[in-house]
Amino acid sequence: MKETKFIEQNKEKWAKFEQLSKGDKKVNPNESAELFTEITEDLSYARTFYKRRSVRVYLNQLSQSVFQNLYKKRGNTGKKFLEFWKTDLPIELYKSRVNLLVAFLSFALWILVGAISQHFDPDFIRFILGDFYVDETLKRIEEGDPMGVYGTAEQGSMFLAITLNNIQVAFYCFAFGFLATIGTHYFLLMNGTMLGAFQYWFYQQGLLMTSFLAVWIHGAFEISAIVIAAAAGITMGKGLMFPGTYTRLQSFQLAGKRGAKIMASLIPIFIMAGFLEGFVTRNYQEFPAIAKWGIILISFGFIIFYYIIYPILVARNNPDKLRNEPTPRYSETKMDPLYKIRTSSESFTQGMNKVIQNFKFISVYILRIAVPLFIISYCIQIYWYRNLLDTDLIWHQNLSVILGIGSYFNPVVFALWVLGITVIASASLLSIKAEEQVPLKEVISLFLKLIVPIGLIYFIFITIVHSFPIVIMILVIPLVPFAMYIPSSIFFGRDKNYFNRITKGIQTGTSLWGNSLGLFGMCVGISVIALMAIVGFGFIDNVEVLPGLGDFIIVIFNPLIEYMFEEYQLIYTSLLGFMMILAIGFILPIFFVSFSYQYFSSVEKEEAIGLEDEFEKFGTRSRVYEKKYDFDE
Repeated sequence: MKETKFIEQNKEKWAKFEQLSKGDKKVNPNESAELFTEITEDLSYARTFYKRRSVRVYLNQLSQSVFQNLYKKRGNTGKKFLEFWKTDLPIELYKSRVNLLVAFLSFALWILVGAISQHFDPDFIRFILGDFYVDETLKRIEEGDPMGVYGTAEQGSMFLAITLNNIQVAFYCFAFGFLATIGTHYFLLMNGTMLGAFQYWFYQQGLLMTSFLAVWIHGAFEISAIVIAAAAGITMGKGLMFPGTYTRLQSFQLAGKRGAKIMASLIPIFIMAGFLEGFVTRNYQEFPAIAKWGIILISFGFIIFYYIIYPILVARNNPDKLRNEPTPRYSETKMDPLYKIRTSSESFTQGMNKVIQNFKFISVYILRIAVPLFIISYCIQIYWYRNLLDTDLIWHQNLSVILGIGSYFNPVVFALWVLGITVIASASLLSIKAEEQVPLKEVISLFLKLIVPIGLIYFIFITIVHSFPIVIMILVIPLVPFAMYIPSSIFFGRDKNYFNRITKGIQTGTSLWGNSLGLFGMCVGISVIALMAIVGFGFIDNVEVLPGLGDFIIVIFNPLIEYMFEEYQLIYTSLLGFMMILAIGFILPIFFVSFSYQYFSSVEKEEAIGLEDEFEKFGTRSRVYEKKYDFDE
């Protein structure tokens, strides 16, 4: 049968399939099953007689989409939710039981250390909680209301504030497990010594039982949540340290998911702890002792049953689920053509994916060449502006010092940044076509071609920031994206004349003005997120709503820094600066690679290089859009 007759004979039936593949609910289920049987027969026929024709590709795609709609499992959301709490979470808790025990023993040890420290040093509590808190509590003890601090705020706002604070502390315990679990143990140390010293101090005041019955009304949930969150953090950290038969990244991803499930279980615990502290603990004097003991014992009973006893019971009744090991997610490498028309968002997404895919190629040059150059330049700035940096700089002031822009301009710093940026640009552009490590000689060759234009672009950027007020600078910023096409044009351009390639880059920026601005905004957006993750989110009049990674590291090393250095603020500023430099080094490739894909899109519109390649492959075995099993080997 000729292909045209085959299509004419079956096109109405295939039209019904298209309805089904789009999830049209009007299609009868019985008819759908019958149609699916027929389409598979048509596909088999097409594979036999029309191997290299478009009808086979069409039927193959159609049958796959129909199969997914007919046979994919449509889970009940409510049932899955109940199954999570009933079986899935207890299984994860059972698998993490050793980590929970380690977290509990570590926390108990630090409680003991805090109590012993307070026993031998009566002023230890002031070091832990501060003079103001201790003096105010002593004042309340004299007034006959030793735990009056819990009634100083309005109930609703106190409930919300406490719940958010509990979530924040627990999140820190979990998130910092990625630091080989050291960060998790640090937060256990901080909270454990604080609790031990606090309770022992009340014992010294003759008010141990009063404080115990007041604090542990909400503390049973609150403290338990900290220990469980620490267990989740240890679970994630162990996945990173001990990958076993997985790659380290796969092991970390799987362990992170397990820890995240445990953290999700703490949401109702946080809410209950906040409710009890905000509405019940404040009235501790009005409750009889038996009621307070009842709340404490019920709270601990629930925690012990659900997080310790129940997981054992579920594991015994579900040995099959206990043996099931998660499968690492497999991401197939897609052969996406370079010369293809893309939107700005598609170019950004493709650029992000390519940078992640070739991260090991690019990072070698970032860590060995670019970042050291940036750090040397920052050390020069630290020496030159020593007095200025010995103050609490706002994050964007520190960034200006790092980049050497505005009033902090330094020609040596400028030269080092140009060298570093050019290295990153060269490695990034070469990695787009690379399937293995980018050779140094190729990086050097491209580096020599890019150093002058990148130097000029960066000099113009420095001049604009230094010379123009903020309003004019904002008006000039829309011109900046155009310069980003020049490196791509120099490397990928087909014109043999070097200067014509530069001109081509500028012309590309002109023709893609809107897309360029949108793409530039996306790249800047992810840069801001990365920097804010380090310096903190939510700066309003220098008030930090959410601390960043830099704050945590400074808190961890704060006692050591202040003990060893007189100018400790300079050390704080420098640590943040070094972390920001590292972030900048790994963000820049996204700019260069994303704009390269937008450059390919522009060239494709004008020259149709990708379309010509597709015509050359027409009628041959192309694997661009199909998988291996679609072909006869």
